[in-house]
Amino acid sequence: MNTLWDEISAVQEAENHEIEQSIKVKFTKAAVRKAINRSPASFLALCAVVRALKPHAGLLKQASSVIILRAPADWQLDLFSQAAEDLLRVDALPHRNRSKRVVINHPITTPGKFSDFDVGATFSRRHLIVVADSDTPLLPELEISLDVSIQLEVCNERDVLALARLRQTGELASGDVDFVRKQATNIVNAIFRFGQSAGRAIARLRDLEPKQREKFWEPSLDDLPGLGKAGAWGKELVQDIQAWREGKLSWSEIDKGVLLHGPPGTGKTVFARALAKTCRMNFIPTSLGHWQSHGHLGDMLKAMHKSFHRARNEAPSILFLDEVDSIGDRGKFAHHNENYSTQVVNALLELVDGSFDREGVLVVGACNSPEKIDRALLRSGRLERHIYFGHPDMDGREQIIAYYLPELAGTDELRSIANRLIDWTHADLNKLSRDAKQQARRDSRQIATIEDLYAVLPPTTALPRDIIERIAIHEAGHAICALVHGLDIAHVSITREHDGADRSGALGVTVPVPSQSIIAIEDDITKQISVLLAGMAAEEVVLKSRSSTAGGEKESDLEVATQLAFRYLAALGLGETLSFVIGSSVDDLRSDLALRRKVDALLEKEYEGAKSIIKDWARAVAEIAAILIDHGQISGQRAKEIISRRQSQAILSGLNGKN
Repeated sequence: MNTLWDEISAVQEAENHEIEQSIKVKFTKAAVRKAINRSPASFLALCAVVRALKPHAGLLKQASSVIILRAPADWQLDLFSQAAEDLLRVDALPHRNRSKRVVINHPITTPGKFSDFDVGATFSRRHLIVVADSDTPLLPELEISLDVSIQLEVCNERDVLALARLRQTGELASGDVDFVRKQATNIVNAIFRFGQSAGRAIARLRDLEPKQREKFWEPSLDDLPGLGKAGAWGKELVQDIQAWREGKLSWSEIDKGVLLHGPPGTGKTVFARALAKTCRMNFIPTSLGHWQSHGHLGDMLKAMHKSFHRARNEAPSILFLDEVDSIGDRGKFAHHNENYSTQVVNALLELVDGSFDREGVLVVGACNSPEKIDRALLRSGRLERHIYFGHPDMDGREQIIAYYLPELAGTDELRSIANRLIDWTHADLNKLSRDAKQQARRDSRQIATIEDLYAVLPPTTALPRDIIERIAIHEAGHAICALVHGLDIAHVSITREHDGADRSGALGVTVPVPSQSIIAIEDDITKQISVLLAGMAAEEVVLKSRSSTAGGEKESDLEVATQLAFRYLAALGLGETLSFVIGSSVDDLRSDLALRRKVDALLEKEYEGAKSIIKDWARAVAEIAAILIDHGQISGQRAKEIISRRQSQAILSGLNGKN
């Protein structure tokens, strides 16, 4: 009878290797050959089990024992349970009570539920070896009865070298063992084919690995830069999921669902995938379009149910509902498809609300327009947490570029560039970084420089004098109207050049001091509308013509003023009627012509009021505009002083006129 190490030592590097006398468990040559022939992974698992059990083999001679073997992540439990069964069957073990020994994989359990673990039948076998994942919480019955819990060490250097010799795959180069240790079992099996060079397979894998990583690699939350509040919430969820796995937290205490919303390209899908990877949950993507592709309403509803049941069967999992805003709102469906669409929404509400067991399933929705979603889907217990994915701020932009171009991280030049890239999405910044790398490759360089980044940025061009003057008058109009209305401003600034990297479209900005009031009265809203329209009003009064600077973009003066006017009339009860428009979305202006006329009338009234203010304070507008042209900015305090001085001069002039 030879020990396992007797068998292995014959093919290991040290001729004078001392056979370990402490090994109590013996194997026949046939047992080792059986594992070798089964697969390389089986042999490595056998070696790991022997190494783990050899100091505890005496437990098998006692009246009873419970041994827990903790398997590493990404290795199949069956490999180790098969090795342990082979171990218990060999002749070298004590014959007494051999039939009373059993090897099992740890039962799959769900926190908060009873397992189907048969304690009586299992413990009637006096010696029990249980193979479990590294992070699986043990059943209470096993926790209180175990004699020893052992973490298995797979791909020990001696084991890998022995595997290469026994399978006749040739010598391994320095560093190959560490490389093999990081591979999945299927890759290990492919490397060590009988009589074929393992070194050659490893070399090919090293060449292939970067391409495979690029194609299949999924980032974790730690890999994604610029996540802000979304990242903080995600990391809290990771902790909650781990606590649930360990039985320390009920699933009812974890967020039931989350809605990720924001403009296209801001990273909502990437975040959801990274969240699944970091939480070690299966990622199951679906959408309304996928469900509809199955056919008529009945087939579609079956597909919807199938997605939720798949998520439950593969729990813990994240069920990702992409473009969830396409589901719609029951209060706004057109008459011809109202019945169909309502049934779809109702079915989704039932599933998300838990018409079936949702233990271990987190529902994540993603969309661009959350206002189009039925309110019932967004209430507590459904997609209850809402996370906005906007364009990253300057710090976020810098982090994202530094992630893709780490050689530029921390430089002042990178921060300066990030400051210019207003309204760039994560996807845009990724492409910019790739363009910089491509620029470097054209010059036969592997590492991109800050010059490469500058080279692929859109150009900056000086603005003509007349455009600068118009922008200055526009912003001066905003500032004067705000101050006359008694509103404070922080500062006013304009740009004297057009930066193609700035996608905000803003050539100037008047920054108000935020109000501390928690409610808004009628005058507050009408004053805000007046200030928003005052830039365009100043252009008309001073220059006798208007430009496109007040509109044409999201969050432009006209867009925000229209939103405010709509809410004033249709949602806040401050207009001529007290009726509330269902949904209170500005999209209703397309279909409600009467409401649109009222909004137009309110905007026109405040525009005329703004023009009147500009006419009364034309000299102050001209003075602030001149400072902006010369210096590019003015503080709110200085603008206020100009108003006060002009006001005092007007009072003195009036008094002198009376005299």
